[in-house]
Amino acid sequence: MLLTSGKDSMPFIEKQCLRLFPLTKDQKVRDPGCIHGVGHGLVSLNNLDIVKTLRDCDNFNKIVRSDCWDGAFMEYTASIVPSFNTKDPWKFCSKLDNAYQKKCASYISFMYLKYVPYSTKTFAEMCSKAPNQQLEELCTRWVGYIIAEDSKGSLEYIKKECKSIKSFFESTICLIGAAQEIEVDHYTNWKTLSKLTCAEVPKDFNTTGGSEQ
Repeated sequence: MLLTSGKDSMPFIEKQCLRLFPLTKDQKVRDPGCIHGVGHGLVSLNNLDIVKTLRDCDNFNKIVRSDCWDGAFMEYTASIVPSFNTKDPWKFCSKLDNAYQKKCASYISFMYLKYVPYSTKTFAEMCSKAPNQQLEELCTRWVGYIIAEDSKGSLEYIKKECKSIKSFFESTICLIGAAQEIEVDHYTNWKTLSKLTCAEVPKDFNTTGGSEQ
């Protein structure tokens, strides 16, 4: 639709997405995939201009536009970004409007990975340089996702990697991110593994409330 009719088709696309996947009773997005896909398409349509794409996403209803942002960042970070500064990776997010900062923080590690070999220490240190703790949390959750993927279902591996992070805050967020990844992707024995990973998080630990919205 975007290829044949361009951005003028966005209101129609939103209408059809919400027809196929109506909002829940409490006005939450039931399935973000439809609008998320538009974000992917807009990045290509805009020749990898992420700022222009995010502003195009803003034409969607406020309830769903963050799903478009998510698709946009995913597509953009999957592409080669020659201007990305590995010495100052947060500069990329900082130049964007505040509305897009949280989504950017959730994808910055993915961009970093394209240029820097992964190690838990290196990426945790990069996350620790975020402009504020909320963005640091979103970045560090991603570290937990990667560790969960690499763990092959080993709780000991997840504990070892996350607890190797010096910062107690980041180490704990890493465990939370790993548990979330295990649940979302239903790894082998995921119910038990997720509960055991969550059990490593102190009961009185408070996150920053780092939602991506």
